[in-house]
Amino acid sequence: MNNKLITLLETFSKEDLFLFKKLVNSSYFNENESISKLLEVIYSYLKDTNSDSKKYTKEAIWKKIFPKTAYQDTKYRRLFSDLNKLAAQFLLQESIKKPLDQQINLLKIYNRPELEKYYNYTINTIDEIIIDEKQCSDYYYKKFVIAEQQHLYSENDDEHKQTNLTHIEHADYYLECFYTLQKLKFYCDNLGYNNLYKKTSKNILNIEAVLNNLEESNLLNETVIYAYVLVIKLLIDPNDDNNYYLLKKLLEEKSFFVATNELEVLYTHLRNYCILQKINLGQTAFFDELFEIFKVQLSKNLLLKNQQLNTQNYKNIITVSLRVKAFDWLEKFIKEYTPKLPENEQSNALNYNLANVYFYQKKFEKVIEQLREVEYNNSNYALGSKLLLMRTYYELGEYNALDSLLESFRIYLLRNKQLTKETNLQYAMIIRMIKRLSNINPNNKAQVNDLAEKIKSSTNNVAKQWLLEKVQELQKS
Repeated sequence: MNNKLITLLETFSKEDLFLFKKLVNSSYFNENESISKLLEVIYSYLKDTNSDSKKYTKEAIWKKIFPKTAYQDTKYRRLFSDLNKLAAQFLLQESIKKPLDQQINLLKIYNRPELEKYYNYTINTIDEIIIDEKQCSDYYYKKFVIAEQQHLYSENDDEHKQTNLTHIEHADYYLECFYTLQKLKFYCDNLGYNNLYKKTSKNILNIEAVLNNLEESNLLNETVIYAYVLVIKLLIDPNDDNNYYLLKKLLEEKSFFVATNELEVLYTHLRNYCILQKINLGQTAFFDELFEIFKVQLSKNLLLKNQQLNTQNYKNIITVSLRVKAFDWLEKFIKEYTPKLPENEQSNALNYNLANVYFYQKKFEKVIEQLREVEYNNSNYALGSKLLLMRTYYELGEYNALDSLLESFRIYLLRNKQLTKETNLQYAMIIRMIKRLSNINPNNKAQVNDLAEKIKSSTNNVAKQWLLEKVQELQKS
């Protein structure tokens, strides 16, 4: 069933679908029973993971809704359109479900002198709710709107007109917080894109003025704003580790004040710094830092989306755990988090990553056995498995098997048009390095040293650490 409504509904959680069905079946929102029947058909389709496409053609769907009427394409399309509108209405309803959002909307409605009791009650309710809110862009914007409404109320109330400027001062402060935080976040993204993709925008206006004004203001007392200032310093001058440790310490001590969505981004910046600016440049001591960051992210549930962990993070955590030899911790992680992977990916992810565990334990024969269980249902598993198998053959001294795999992998890269140019070049480089490593004469120190330098200077090399270890073994032999 190929339809934009299906694409939208596939993003709904089970709870969302349940609530959406309630809305569609409510006569207040929908009086057309045919739309309810259409949703039932779609609901069956979404639950049926092995659905037969013939069961869900336009004509088949129509027959389920109107069993005694001939197919009418215009009416069929209108049903989908009407259900799509109800889905949009549902999403809007859900977007204002948060108690604070509801109270702010009521505050705007009650902002009239004749509704003073309603207004005061709403302000008191907001004061109780907002205590639990955490710092983020949305938080500061809401604080601004509340203060602005209070200022407008005092302006319109001739009988109790206030002469102090407290509300307008608060509105100005929180608007400044919102504006500053957004500018800092945009600038962080800009610097991040430059580091990753060498792309940058020179049109982010007034960022220098924002940064200069911060040094003279009290906005740095806001934890989340100060955190993003440290991220900017980290991105501008990656050689200064001090900003990394300052940001890490700040989050350790004051993360309670910061909203989850901001913590996710801030810890991602710390993680990227460890990988891109340290580990990828040969500073392997930062594997310990990266491991600690992953543990914090897990403890704060920053890596779970809808109670699920994505397979890339699962793989990265296992790889880093192996690097720091945290085997006991890793065993618990695999038991606890494998069931939290998407159900259709659990088996493959477990098989591939167990092969990785066996490799680090030097159980090379078991690596080969385990990799036979991996299905190449996407390029990540294909690339990762082939690379792991190449390394395993090298460790076992199975050079004929290695040469054969190197050649078949080279052809795979040439024929696979779905891989990006960067990925293709990266793995082609690794193939050349492993081929040279396996064929080199250990007694020819000039060639060994030349290969070592090429590996050290390589970038975007996922096998870099292993290659360095192997070439260093040749240097010492």
